[in-house]
Amino acid sequence: MTNTPPEHPNTWAERSFTLANLGRLEEALAILDQLLQLQPSAPLAWYNRGVLLAKLERYHDAITSYDRALTQQPQLYFVWNNRGNAYLELGRYQEAVAGYDQAIELQPQDPLPWYNRGYAWLKRGQFETALTNFEKAIEIDPDYALAWYYRGNTFLKLGHYEKAIGCYDKTIDLAPDYHAAWHNRGHALFQLRREEEALDSYDQALQLQPDDADTWYNRGNLLCQLTCYEEALTCYNQALQYQPNHQPAKRNREWVLAEWRVKN
Repeated sequence: MTNTPPEHPNTWAERSFTLANLGRLEEALAILDQLLQLQPSAPLAWYNRGVLLAKLERYHDAITSYDRALTQQPQLYFVWNNRGNAYLELGRYQEAVAGYDQAIELQPQDPLPWYNRGYAWLKRGQFETALTNFEKAIEIDPDYALAWYYRGNTFLKLGHYEKAIGCYDKTIDLAPDYHAAWHNRGHALFQLRREEEALDSYDQALQLQPDDADTWYNRGNLLCQLTCYEEALTCYNQALQYQPNHQPAKRNREWVLAEWRVKN
């Protein structure tokens, strides 16, 4: 197969898009590179190149492509948003926030940059600021399940467990198969000593993702709290089956075995 592109540049872009959708990212990138050699003043092509590079986890190169697009057309708010995403992947949260700031200034009614900025603030441990951003995203789009979920995670970090549960309930209403929401709902309920409800949430999470070692581990911890040691041991064994190096599960399994011996 040859990577020689068709003659018309628009067809090149379409071919690159088709290859990207097929998961053939390197081939799609090669087509765009050829296009940009002939048409370097094509901001959307530079943007799409950045998107491909980000998918390939070449985040520094993606930022360079986004910068080329913004040099030519600085009003493209979605480029600023994706530039922020690339910095976020690099753990450079201040630069990520700066990208989202620009995106929001240019298009304040898109919930995505608000959500992304909230996530960046959450990663920086600025929980109240994160909440403000998640709440703005939800104000714009009340059905934004991820914004509800991470709003719940922020409340969980703050120890506001009832508020966290309310957010997870809303997330589950919008996305009933979102296993992480069921898991974190269980954790919040466990913190409130609502063990039976927590157990139900963990079970729902495991129905959706039965190989999640962390859910098995946390289910085991709950059962330890209820002194159901045999069932707890089963949970820790399951956690270790799916993640053999899960050190907390190893430690708690040893503790349960020792406690069980004492009891018996």
